[in-house]
Amino acid sequence: MNLATTNKILIQGISESEHHYLTEMQGYGTNLAAIVTPGQGGTTLRGVPVFDLVEQAVAAIHNIDITLIFSPAHGVLDAALEAIDGGIRQIIVITGGIPPLDTVRLLRKARATATIVIGPGSTGMIMPGKLLLGIQNPHFFSPGGVAIVSCSSGLTYEVALTLTQSGLGISLNLNLGRDNILGTDFYQCLEFLQADLGTEAILLLDHSNSGNNNLYLDSRLEIDKPIVAYVAGYLLPGEKQVPEIGSVIASQFASTVATTSNAKMKINNLKKSKIPVADYPQQIPDLIKKAISLHKK
Repeated sequence: MNLATTNKILIQGISESEHHYLTEMQGYGTNLAAIVTPGQGGTTLRGVPVFDLVEQAVAAIHNIDITLIFSPAHGVLDAALEAIDGGIRQIIVITGGIPPLDTVRLLRKARATATIVIGPGSTGMIMPGKLLLGIQNPHFFSPGGVAIVSCSSGLTYEVALTLTQSGLGISLNLNLGRDNILGTDFYQCLEFLQADLGTEAILLLDHSNSGNNNLYLDSRLEIDKPIVAYVAGYLLPGEKQVPEIGSVIASQFASTVATTSNAKMKINNLKKSKIPVADYPQQIPDLIKKAISLHKK
């Protein structure tokens, strides 16, 4: 992904109750270039021009880099396809609970057009002190060298605060989403982070209900940075489901009920890839420090 602070950001389908997110992003310095809300074209919102259609926004605001989609679940596919047709090649779907077939259709179109899709159900991303995209709370993040790639929101805040208190800051926090079928996965993020000069170490945060099952790292992927992981849910008894309701409902619709065995499978795959896995979130800072120290030798 291209995450320059000069990126022009488009917002699609944001509701009135979500307008405070626009204020937070603007206050963080994010360049909100345009908003698309059908029926409100020709107006402005928080000083940002509003258009009825993506093609109108693209014609008026050239070279839009990223779109954030807040549209209701049933309208996400149309919004995303409109963005792709408008030439936007980076999409973050904030909305969760997308109909699985809609997600499949979106990802097919994305692959055919070399479009990056984060989500559905993503809280977005933050580069502390530089860039805020989405609905993440910036107060938990301080600048540093650890990149977090996560399928959880609340857990990420806890871990980010722990890293800060341990003297480790965050270069980037990217939330991949909570739906059962997701676009970008951990594997693809590692390729991007390998080239990120601001990232010294990488932390993967996952849980048993997430749509990311690609946690076995192909030996052909050359990552010259230390990686640490934590997978929530494996200490729960038996086959108990991890109670993240959105993921549980989505997985049931997809006929793949996620249980603690999924977490154990992911942990085994990580260990096969020789990635240290924390047993508890509190162990993460020490594991990262140790991995960085070993990497420097």
